Amino acid sequence: MKNLKNILILVIISFSLVACSIKGNNYNPDIETIDYLNNYELKSVSTKKIENTKLDTTSITLRGAKMISPYGNSFSDYINQSLQIQLSQNDLYSKDSNYIVSTEIIKNDINIWGFSEAYCDLKVKFEINEGNRILYSDSIELKHDFPSHFVGQIAIENGINNYPIAVKKLIKKFLNDQRVINLLKK
Repeated sequence: MKNLKNILILVIISFSLVACSIKGNNYNPDIETIDYLNNYELKSVSTKKIENTKLDTTSITLRGAKMISPYGNSFSDYINQSLQIQLSQNDLYSKDSNYIVSTEIIKNDINIWGFSEAYCDLKVKFEINEGNRILYSDSIELKHDFPSHFVGQIAIENGINNYPIAVKKLIKKFLNDQRVINLLKK
């Protein structure tokens, strides 16, 4: 009986160590940002992702699992697509615009190791260009706290559910920057 118990424990540990890939949640636009941008007449922009070659943005490790982006092949695609979705809510996205907002991920981490506390740690460099001219360049960093759990599955689900919230806060911070608004005013 003792051997059976030991074998069962080894099987459970083995399954928990196997890294599986879980697709992250889609981005939902921020209503407050939509309302805020409605206060201004702004020029349309296109977007462009810049891959950070020093950072692996293909997945985020969540304990024994790996979260992958539901958009494209990386979280660089996720940030870029989320920005497009948010801008589209106010008819501010146009793939043919001369104003290009580029995004480059500097930090992209979810820490769910705490028994009751977890956080997303994001940092993205945003740049606005008109042709070859750089009009705006700034890195925005955000730490989004959320509850964790000692049970791995619950902690992983909380991490997956909170990543889009962190991205929403990051994009909101960028689009609510008065320097961005002033640059894009018609």
